[in-house]
Amino acid sequence: MIEKNAEKETFFSSSYFDKLYKIIKENGFMSVVKNKNLEVIAVGIFLNGKKSTHYHLSASKNYNYPGVNNLLIFEAALFSRKQNLEF
Repeated sequence: MIEKNAEKETFFSSSYFDKLYKIIKENGFMSVVKNKNLEVIAVGIFLNGKKSTHYHLSASKNYNYPGVNNLLIFEAALFSRKQNLEF
């Protein structure tokens, strides 16, 4: 967020992430994309409802990896289907 010069009001508090972590543990998951050196280049948070998965939030490093966010969502969709959830 800092590298992108985001507005201060778009930053989430530590409390927000603490609460989100609890929700993810109970009813959600994270999708992670790594490069060939196994460095994390993108992470997405997905929350599960009764029948579907909801794309909540993601972040990626500023690298030249075209389509990394598409891959992140695609992998999450595959995982959701394995859990018998609609995406």
